[in-house]
Formats: sequence, C-alpha cells, structure tokens
Amino acid sequence: MNKLPLFPTLGKVLKKSFVEFYQSFGFSLLLGLIWMPGYLALIFVASPILYGIAKQMPSFAVLGMLGLTVVNALLTGPVTTAMYGFYQQRKDGYPSFRSFLATLKQDYWRSAGLHAIYWLLISLLFFNISLATVPKANFLFKIASLFSVYCVFFLSLLPFFFHPLLHLNHGIKKTIRKSCILLLDNFGVCFWLNLVLGLLLVASTLFPFLLFGYGGLLIYVIDSGFETIWNKYGD
Repeated sequence: MNKLPLFPTLGKVLKKSFVEFYQSFGFSLLLGLIWMPGYLALIFVASPILYGIAKQMPSFAVLGMLGLTVVNALLTGPVTTAMYGFYQQRKDGYPSFRSFLATLKQDYWRSAGLHAIYWLLISLLFFNISLATVPKANFLFKIASLFSVYCVFFLSLLPFFFHPLLHLNHGIKKTIRKSCILLLDNFGVCFWLNLVLGLLLVASTLFPFLLFGYGGLLIYVIDSGFETIWNKYGD
C-alpha cells in the first residue's frame, strides 16, 4: 500500500476543512456550541491533574484523570461521535437538531463504552508516570514511567479514528483494532493532524472566543483526514 505524501495530504485536509468552515459558517458555529459544554467540563475536571503534578501528589493527578474518564465517557466522547454523524447528514441536506439527538441516542453507548475503556487505560498509564515524580521513586517506577510515556504518546493519536469508525457501525473491539492499524500505517499524517488540532485547542483555551469555531474545525479535520486515509484502502 502506497504511503500518502505527508505535507501535500496535510495541506489538502486543512484547506478543505477551513473552506468548509467558511462555507458552512452557521453550521460550524452550531457544532462549536454543541461541543463547548463538554470542553468546559474537561477543563474543570482536569485542574487536579495540574495540582497533583505541581505538588508531586499522584493521588490528585489520578483523581483528575478519573474525572476526565467520566466526562469523556458520558459526555464529550459520545457528543463528538454524534457531531460527526450529524455532519454526515449535513452533506445530504439540512438536518434538524432533532436529527443530532437521534444520532446521539443511536451511537451513545458504543461511544461511551469505547471512551471509558480508552481513558481508563490512559489513567493507569498516567498513574505510572506520576509515580516517577514522587521523591526517592524506585528505579523500576522510572523505567515503567518512561514506557508509559511512549504508550500515552501513541494512544493519544488513536481517537482521531474513533468517531468515523463508530459512525460506520463498527463495534468497540473492531474500532480499537482498526484504529491501531490505520494509525501505524499512516502515523506521520495522523501525528501532524493531531498536532494541528492540539494547537487549535490551546489557542481556543487562551482566546475563548475561538471556542465557537473549534468544534466545527475538529469535525471537519477528522472527516477530511479520515476520508483521505480510508479511501486509500478502497474498503
């Protein structure tokens, strides 16, 4: 299977996403408003993580990670999956907000289960990392922490594929397996697209008015990036 050219693919995906944002400005703002409550909840529950790291108290950091697990499993994950499905309907017409609620109901439990498993795993790895910050930490803890850092880096890129695959009616196990395969085979493109989304999220945190646009750009980048990668396999 031929590799996608990195920077031409990146430029194509981002150009298509920003053009779609401009052309569907009203719909983009609607997606931003839908996504915003989940983002605000994430900011609230993430505060103990920063406190725990600053004070070298793993218990606070793990508490924050468990909070992220709950919010992502019950709110942000399923809502983002529904937003992706809502956008697919938008391509064929002008769906009502009732259509979004129907999509949310249809995919809710699969998305919630997947994100619960994913974030529990991230929490366990983060706990290993936190142990290395404790004064006089055991050498084995430091080795496990280093391994966990690499695992978290890899896993942090996986959710890029979760929402499209769930929308295609894949089960949790199949979604995880295909996400890993797609990431390993398209690592460079996935890394840069996730980096762009991460930088946009940081900018939205620093300049809150940008939050009104982030939800739409998030969905457009995921959709365009996934479509580009998925079409390569013809499956």
